[in-house]
Amino acid sequence: MTKPSIPLGLVFSQSGPYAMMAGEMRKSALMAVDEINQSNEFDFTLTPHLRDPGGVVAGYHSACADLIRAEQVDHIVGCYTSASRKQVIPIVERTERLLWHPARYEGFESSDNVIYVGAAPNQHVVPLVRHMLDHISTDVFCTGSNYIWTWEMNRVIREIVTSAGGRILAERLLELGEIAVDHIVNEVIDRRPPVVFNTLVGELVRPTTRLTSLERMCTRTICPMATD
Repeated sequence: MTKPSIPLGLVFSQSGPYAMMAGEMRKSALMAVDEINQSNEFDFTLTPHLRDPGGVVAGYHSACADLIRAEQVDHIVGCYTSASRKQVIPIVERTERLLWHPARYEGFESSDNVIYVGAAPNQHVVPLVRHMLDHISTDVFCTGSNYIWTWEMNRVIREIVTSAGGRILAERLLELGEIAVDHIVNEVIDRRPPVVFNTLVGELVRPTTRLTSLERMCTRTICPMATD
């Protein structure tokens, strides 16, 4: 007997500043779809319908609207960044669909139409910062990408650090897609902070860039870097 097929929307950017991470999530989602479709444990199959917003934040809303209208999907998996997730929430709430958000998220948000699969700050950022304060220093130099994730992580870090009597020595942010980090590297070398907290994403986390910029930032100053 032929199993019924359920349409499933997959929304991941294959280009733009975070295409590498979104691309890996897309591969994982397709692998999971294949496993389900080949399993005898399920009485249904999934038909994936892919959309690529190209790293344009507003494109996520359009992609999801098209999936709902053209493919009649009830479930959408996708959105690597919080900015893209926030673009999608209004349409899934209005149409009573469900967004499965696979990435970690910054918290401070709750929707009945979103399944937050990834870790929240209390599961990874808070323990990391507490370890940093207990074993390295209470004075922290923060660097990251200029978007929601970093804003909220820095807010969490600032509250924990200041309550422990520490200081945020600096907050240096780069626009998404920016790869020129020499000015931050030079500042870290000059100031020699006891620890750097890093929330950079995008092209900057490619291995070649990490070796030439991020690692150099700390190895030349002999200071540890905590990356989230």
